[in-house]
Amino acid sequence: MRLCVLATVFWGLHQADLPLVRFIRSFSRRWVDLTGDIGSVLGSGPLLTTTSALMLLAGLFSARHELRAAGRTNWRAQVQAWWAVAKPRRLCRAGGEGLLAHAVAALSVHVLKHVIGRPRPRLSHGDDFRLGPSYELGLDSFPSGHATASCAVAAVIARHYPRLAVWVYGVAAFIAATRVWRNSHFLTDVAGGVCLGLAVGTLIGTPLATWRSGVHVALRTLSSMMLGVFAVIWTALHLPSSESLDRVMLALGAVALTIGLGFRFYATLSTHTPLSPYLATPSSASRPLPLVPRLGGGAALIWLGLALITGSLLVTGLTALLLVATLLDWGAGVQGVVRSEAGAAPHASLWTWVREVGVAIAIVLAALILHGSKGLLPIL
Repeated sequence: MRLCVLATVFWGLHQADLPLVRFIRSFSRRWVDLTGDIGSVLGSGPLLTTTSALMLLAGLFSARHELRAAGRTNWRAQVQAWWAVAKPRRLCRAGGEGLLAHAVAALSVHVLKHVIGRPRPRLSHGDDFRLGPSYELGLDSFPSGHATASCAVAAVIARHYPRLAVWVYGVAAFIAATRVWRNSHFLTDVAGGVCLGLAVGTLIGTPLATWRSGVHVALRTLSSMMLGVFAVIWTALHLPSSESLDRVMLALGAVALTIGLGFRFYATLSTHTPLSPYLATPSSASRPLPLVPRLGGGAALIWLGLALITGSLLVTGLTALLLVATLLDWGAGVQGVVRSEAGAAPHASLWTWVREVGVAIAIVLAALILHGSKGLLPIL
């Protein structure tokens, strides 16, 4: 099901490839060029490599300093003790895996670029271009190297430092977006790079014994993120087909959002910890929750509500398909989907309430943005 969602997303994004390139060619603004240059620098190989290398060196230095303070002066003894007893620190693992992910991403991109041989936007003026192996300059558009490398490193950092996930993924998304409005890549080039980068970054730290679980986690992450991006783009590029249908979907979406947020608050009060954005189940030691609040604290209804607000039957259908796939994962007990809530505090703290109110405001703002962006750029 998730593969079907991804395939449909790529089909939809491909429809916007050339129209979006033509639209970008129609205007030239200094701030567009400036942000494009910033994105190119942030996603460049030297900067990403330096970031991962500094993380690795910082972790090694910290570990050596602590071992020396403990009385271990011989560097070999320090390394052996660090590896056998302390084990590689999170910072070291993040830096090392970041370097490895970047290397694998760069190699994969280099091979795919020249095997596929897709022309860059500046060399494309229609759908009649041919694909095929090529080493000519300009025939190396798919996938985007900047998007692939930045997403690979971001996925590694986000896995080791979940609290930084929003920030590192935000930077990676900015880098990917600048490749499009800088007219360096098609929309599907960037989407392909994002998928490849997230897959590499997710699988790099997965043990061989659990590679199947790693593949499933990568696919789940990819399908969710790509559908979210597709929903925003598809909504902005299409006017509602029917005003009456749009009103009905808007009303249903508002109801689903309201109920979903209510269930999320209820789950927070009941367990002190908001349930996973995927399906979750309470532990046997905790008080059983009703069925719907188990669905990620109302996340299923929230996602469905946002999809309905877009006014697009395609986006809503893909969202429903993704939720069905998540339900099947939950029923099968797939790793990473079911999460126990054991040990949760009985009462929500002030910080929990502040966080939940912030989440609710963000969801409402997302709904307003989706509704207001309908047909904002009707180039299809």
